[in-house]
Amino acid sequence: MKLFFFLLTTIFTSLAFAGDEKNASVDSSVLQNIKLSDNFKGFALEVSGGYQNTDSNGDSSPKIDGVSQTGIATSTGLTTSGFDDSDSIYAIGGSYNFSIDEKYLLGIGFDYNLNDIDVGTSKLTNHGPGGITIDWNEYELKDLFSVYIKPQLVIDEDKLIYAKLGYVSADLSIISGDSEYVSSSNESMHGYTVGAGYKQAFSQSFFGFFEVNYTQFAEGSALANYKGLGPDYTVSSDVDIDFYAAKVGIGYQF
Repeated sequence: MKLFFFLLTTIFTSLAFAGDEKNASVDSSVLQNIKLSDNFKGFALEVSGGYQNTDSNGDSSPKIDGVSQTGIATSTGLTTSGFDDSDSIYAIGGSYNFSIDEKYLLGIGFDYNLNDIDVGTSKLTNHGPGGITIDWNEYELKDLFSVYIKPQLVIDEDKLIYAKLGYVSADLSIISGDSEYVSSSNESMHGYTVGAGYKQAFSQSFFGFFEVNYTQFAEGSALANYKGLGPDYTVSSDVDIDFYAAKVGIGYQF
């Protein structure tokens, strides 16, 4: 009888040990199939704020009613100079990130700036007798947005770095602090943007990020209508704009 109980105990112990080994094997297999990049895949929404520095090359040959002012004799002609400015930026964005393999993801997404961005004030020089240089036109970028692709490299289970390459668009407006312009066309500007950033997960759903971007627009032309004490006229000026921006933000991953 003692021998019988000993055999039963041995058999049950062996079966239990075998079951534990099987479960451990399954758990190990599951863990091996979970990629680090899976922690960051899926849809994400973001809000951010930061700082932008804009460099603009203004048209040295402004046109009034379609006539270039530098075409006039240099003793009386008008010229403008380039301008730059800096401003705060506030944006929202969204992206969907695909897991490529253990450490790589590819995201597609968009960013949209919530505020109008000051890009500078051009200078006007009168080359006539007693010629002076004054502040002339102020420029703003409105409805700035971009669509991009975002290659990403996972550092560990809650950190990654990424690059961004995208198309960017905005409306360029001429404005005046004295409300001299009764209307202004919002010239559509188009270009490209490149950037890089760092992302840190705080939990399964919330994360923070920091990134820097460079944006270059193709040359555009802004148009405005002037109504003052003298005759009404229309002024237009070609503008070439590029800028650097840095921002920090938080996001929610679904």
